[in-house]
Amino acid sequence: MSIFKVKIIETLESEVSIEADSLSEAIHEAEERWHNSVYIP
Repeated sequence: MSIFKVKIIETLESEVSIEADSLSEAIHEAEERWHNSVYIP
């Protein structure tokens, strides 16, 4: 059996609206949603 190197490239760009009290809070919420796989199509 052989071992092969395979490169996987994933690119996703989305613009979402997030209601927040500040930009930093909106960014934090977007990051949390991303980590929780909310933005997977």
